[in-house]
Amino acid sequence: WTPAGVPLTGPVSPPSGTQMILTSATDTAVDFTSPTMHLTLTVTAGTSVSVSMSVLGEGVLVVPKDPGVLYAAVVDAPTGSGGALALSGLVTPARTIVVLPARPDIFLGSR
Repeated sequence: WTPAGVPLTGPVSPPSGTQMILTSATDTAVDFTSPTMHLTLTVTAGTSVSVSMSVLGEGVLVVPKDPGVLYAAVVDAPTGSGGALALSGLVTPARTIVVLPARPDIFLGSR
Protein backbone atom coordinates (compact mmCIF):
# COMPACT_ATOMS: atom_id res chain seq x y z
CA TRP A 1 0.00 0.00 0.00
CA THR A 2 3.02 2.31 -0.08
CA PRO A 3 2.20 3.42 -3.67
CA ALA A 4 -1.03 4.96 -2.42
CA GLY A 5 1.03 8.12 -1.90
CA VAL A 6 2.40 10.64 -4.36
CA PRO A 7 5.56 9.64 -6.30
CA LEU A 8 8.76 11.58 -5.68
CA THR A 9 9.44 14.29 -8.24
CA GLY A 10 12.78 15.39 -6.81
CA PRO A 11 15.04 15.19 -3.76
CA VAL A 12 13.85 14.48 -0.20
CA SER A 13 15.67 14.41 3.12
CA PRO A 14 14.25 11.77 5.48
CA PRO A 15 14.85 12.11 9.23
CA SER A 16 17.79 10.19 10.65
CA GLY A 17 16.98 7.27 12.92
CA THR A 18 14.06 6.07 10.76
CA GLN A 19 13.51 3.32 8.20
CA MET A 20 12.84 4.51 4.66
CA ILE A 21 10.67 2.28 2.48
CA LEU A 22 11.12 2.73 -1.29
CA THR A 23 8.69 1.18 -3.80
CA SER A 24 8.85 1.38 -7.59
CA ALA A 25 6.85 0.01 -10.52
CA THR A 26 9.92 0.17 -12.80
CA ASP A 27 13.64 -0.40 -12.21
CA THR A 28 14.74 2.89 -10.65
CA ALA A 29 18.14 4.06 -9.40
CA VAL A 30 18.24 6.22 -6.28
CA ASP A 31 21.17 8.33 -5.05
CA PHE A 32 21.82 8.71 -1.32
CA THR A 33 24.21 11.60 -0.67
CA SER A 34 25.53 13.15 2.53
CA PRO A 35 28.60 15.24 3.32
CA THR A 36 30.57 12.03 4.00
CA MET A 37 29.27 9.45 1.50
CA HIS A 38 27.55 8.72 -1.81
CA LEU A 39 25.56 5.53 -2.49
CA THR A 40 23.46 4.48 -5.49
CA LEU A 41 20.76 1.85 -4.95
CA THR A 42 18.52 0.28 -7.61
CA VAL A 43 14.93 -0.53 -6.66
CA THR A 44 13.79 -3.42 -8.86
CA ALA A 45 10.39 -3.18 -10.56
CA GLY A 46 7.50 -4.31 -8.38
CA THR A 47 9.53 -4.51 -5.16
CA SER A 48 9.99 -2.53 -1.98
CA VAL A 49 13.34 -1.83 -0.32
CA SER A 50 13.92 -0.82 3.30
CA VAL A 51 16.88 1.47 4.07
CA SER A 52 17.99 2.30 7.62
CA MET A 53 18.62 6.04 7.77
CA SER A 54 20.45 5.65 11.10
CA VAL A 55 23.16 3.62 9.30
CA LEU A 56 23.60 6.29 6.60
CA GLY A 57 24.02 9.12 9.12
CA GLU A 58 22.78 12.70 9.35
CA GLY A 59 21.73 14.98 6.52
CA VAL A 60 21.13 12.39 3.79
CA LEU A 61 19.61 13.66 0.54
CA VAL A 62 17.67 11.04 -1.45
CA VAL A 63 17.36 11.76 -5.18
CA PRO A 64 15.51 9.45 -7.62
CA LYS A 65 17.22 9.18 -11.04
CA ASP A 66 13.83 8.73 -12.74
CA PRO A 67 11.39 11.16 -11.04
CA GLY A 68 7.74 10.24 -10.89
CA VAL A 69 7.99 6.44 -10.59
CA LEU A 70 9.43 6.03 -7.07
CA TYR A 71 7.32 6.10 -3.91
CA ALA A 72 8.78 6.68 -0.46
CA ALA A 73 7.60 6.40 3.13
CA VAL A 74 9.32 6.70 6.50
CA VAL A 75 8.69 4.29 9.38
CA ASP A 76 9.43 5.64 12.84
CA ALA A 77 9.46 2.79 15.35
CA PRO A 78 10.13 3.44 19.05
CA THR A 79 12.98 1.63 20.74
CA GLY A 80 12.17 -0.62 23.66
CA SER A 81 8.69 -1.80 24.61
CA GLY A 82 5.56 0.27 24.19
CA GLY A 83 4.93 3.21 21.92
CA ALA A 84 3.34 3.39 18.52
CA LEU A 85 4.58 2.63 15.03
CA ALA A 86 4.23 5.64 12.74
CA LEU A 87 4.33 5.58 8.93
CA SER A 88 4.39 8.79 6.94
CA GLY A 89 4.74 9.36 3.23
CA LEU A 90 7.52 11.50 1.79
CA VAL A 91 6.89 14.04 -0.94
CA THR A 92 9.26 16.41 -2.66
CA PRO A 93 8.82 19.90 -1.21
CA ALA A 94 7.23 22.42 -3.54
CA ARG A 95 9.50 25.22 -4.66
CA THR A 96 8.16 28.71 -4.17
CA ILE A 97 9.56 31.79 -5.86
CA VAL A 98 8.51 35.21 -4.67
CA VAL A 99 8.95 38.03 -7.16
CA LEU A 100 8.85 41.41 -5.48
CA PRO A 101 7.44 44.37 -7.39
CA ALA A 102 9.86 47.00 -8.72
CA ARG A 103 9.80 50.28 -6.80
CA PRO A 104 11.42 53.59 -7.68
CA ASP A 105 14.56 54.48 -5.71
CA ILE A 106 13.78 57.80 -4.07
CA PHE A 107 17.47 58.42 -3.34
CA LEU A 108 18.42 58.53 -7.03
CA GLY A 109 16.06 61.39 -7.79
CA SER A 110 14.26 61.97 -11.03
CA ARG A 111 15.76 63.05 -14.37
